[in-house]
Amino acid sequence: MNILLIISSLNFGGAEKQVIEDANLLCNGNKVFVLTFNNGPLIKLLNPTINVIHIVRTNYLRTSVKVASVIRKNNISVIHAHLYAPMVLSAIAGVITGIPVIWNFHSHAYENSFKGKMLHKYAAKLPSVKKILFPANELKEYYASEGYGFSRQKCKFAYNSGQIMESSLMKNSDAQTGITHIGFIGRVIPLKRIDILIELAIFLQSKGYRNFVIDIVGDGSDLSNLVQNTNDKQLKSLITFHGFQQDTLSYYRQFDIFAFPSGEEVLSLSLIDAGLAGLPSVAFNIGGNHEVVIDSVSGYLVETPNEFFNRIKELMDDTILRNKLGANAYKYCLSRFSPQARLSYLKNLYAEVI
Repeated sequence: MNILLIISSLNFGGAEKQVIEDANLLCNGNKVFVLTFNNGPLIKLLNPTINVIHIVRTNYLRTSVKVASVIRKNNISVIHAHLYAPMVLSAIAGVITGIPVIWNFHSHAYENSFKGKMLHKYAAKLPSVKKILFPANELKEYYASEGYGFSRQKCKFAYNSGQIMESSLMKNSDAQTGITHIGFIGRVIPLKRIDILIELAIFLQSKGYRNFVIDIVGDGSDLSNLVQNTNDKQLKSLITFHGFQQDTLSYYRQFDIFAFPSGEEVLSLSLIDAGLAGLPSVAFNIGGNHEVVIDSVSGYLVETPNEFFNRIKELMDDTILRNKLGANAYKYCLSRFSPQARLSYLKNLYAEVI
C-alpha cells in the first residue's frame, strides 16, 4: 500500500510527532510518503526509507492541484492528513484524484476565522473525506459543540501512540546520590506554562529541599526568556535546559517524576511517553489529561499551582509511592497507547476506506 501522510511542517509539536511515529510504524510493509510545506528538525527522526516531499503552499486550489500531482505520480492508495490546512487541501486533492482521505485532529480551532471555519466545515462534506479522527473525547465534543456539523458516520475516536521503553532500560536515575530528577519534555512555549516549573524550584527550596534537579527538554519561542529568568533567580544549579533532543527516551530514563504544567492539551504524547516509561506524572486537570493520567492511581491531576507543587513534593518524599504509581502508569498506558495498537487501528482503517 502507498500511503501519503500530510502535515504542515516537521517542526516541534504533538501532531508533527504523531506523524513521525505513524510514518515509522507504517513503513514496514508499505511505501510511505510524508508531504510538508515546511521542513523542520523532526525530519531527523524519520526512517530513511520514508519519502519526504516538500511543496510550496500558495492558495488552496493551486496547492491542491500540486498535491493531486504528487498523489498520481506516486500511485497513492490513501491520504492521511493532519491539522487544518492539510485537511482542506487533501479533501480537494482527493476529489480531483478519487483517492480516499482521512482527517486527523489534534487541537482546538482557536485560531480559525469564520471564513476558515466555513471552509473546514464544507470541505468535510466532500465525498473524498471518508473518516475524521479525534484522539480524545473532549476534542470530538468540542467540534460538535462549535457547530462544525461533521457527519457522525465519519467521526471516529483514535488514540495517539507513545514510545515504549524496554523494562531493562527504565528508571536510570541518580538513586545513589539521592538526587530526584523532575522532568518535562515538550515544546517550550507560553502555552506549556514552564514558568510554573521555575516556581516549583523556588517552592522546594523554601521547604528545605536541595537534592533535586528539574530537567526541561525541548525548544521553542519561550526558551531564552525562561533561561534568563532562571539565571536571574539564581536557580541554574536546580534547573537544566537541555534544548531539543532526538533521543528523548534516554531522558525519560533519568526522570523520577514527570511534571507537566501545560495549560491546554488534547491528548499529550509527552504524558503518554512518561507513562510508557513507568513514570508517575503530575499534570493539570485540563483537556484530555484525564484520559492519560488516572488521578491517585498512575499520578495526580491538579487544579492549582499550589496543589501541583505539593503533589510533586509528596512523590519526592515517598519512593514506594512513586514506584507504585509509575508501575500503574506503565500498565495503563501500555493497554491504551502502544504503537502496536495504533498500527493495527490504522491498517484496519485504511483497508476500510480503500
